[in-house]
Amino acid sequence: MLNWRAIVKNFLQNLMAQKTVLVTGGTGVLGAEIVRALKGSTPCFDVTANFCRNAERAEKVQTETNCRLHRADVGDEAQVTKMFEALPPLFAVVHAAGAAHDELLMRQSRAMWNDSLRVLADGAFLVARAALEKLEVGGRLVFLASRAGEQGSSGQSAYASSKAAMLALMKCAALEGAQRQIAVNAICPGFVPSEMSDHLSAAQKEKARAKSVFGQFGKASETAALVQWLLSEAAAGISGQVFHCDSRLSN
Repeated sequence: MLNWRAIVKNFLQNLMAQKTVLVTGGTGVLGAEIVRALKGSTPCFDVTANFCRNAERAEKVQTETNCRLHRADVGDEAQVTKMFEALPPLFAVVHAAGAAHDELLMRQSRAMWNDSLRVLADGAFLVARAALEKLEVGGRLVFLASRAGEQGSSGQSAYASSKAAMLALMKCAALEGAQRQIAVNAICPGFVPSEMSDHLSAAQKEKARAKSVFGQFGKASETAALVQWLLSEAAAGISGQVFHCDSRLSN
């Protein structure tokens, strides 16, 4: 005979033990995989996936994972403020939102430059500032950065500049978050084919793949697994670090 009292008690205990996490850009290739990993972990996290444009894709991720959704443009200060005000106290924020307008520097328009920095650099600042106020003591803040921010990348001046700013911001946030034991880190994922790389030619994608010592593209699941680890108790004392989640050795 089933002990319903014990079952209900166990369910409530698990529900109360869930840690709340916000994943910005949570319906993109990397963001959605992070949401899946966190919702599928034991115990699972209470995840809110932020998105901006593609409502159909967001609803698909929600149906698949049972996550919460919150629509907001991370480059808009008012929308970011409203989003964080609507959320409960957070254990972690994973900032995966991004956009890119790739073009050679001498052809880069001011409008394309400004829009890239608005979403990537301003977005990282707005989310980080709000996160440091909203995160619980002992919380985590994880940025999805890029090797382009460390090494530069031809045709990606705005993107690389924004990611470089994100890496510097991460280190500043790690210093300031330390007073409340908030661990702040950044991940540079491998080259994972996505909408942001659809404009690249087959030759460009092959060049990116060939830089891997294993001769393969990165996987979203690898980045998601690293995020999981950074949110674990095992990584509580690690902060201010940049993790490279791939096997590329050359520029």
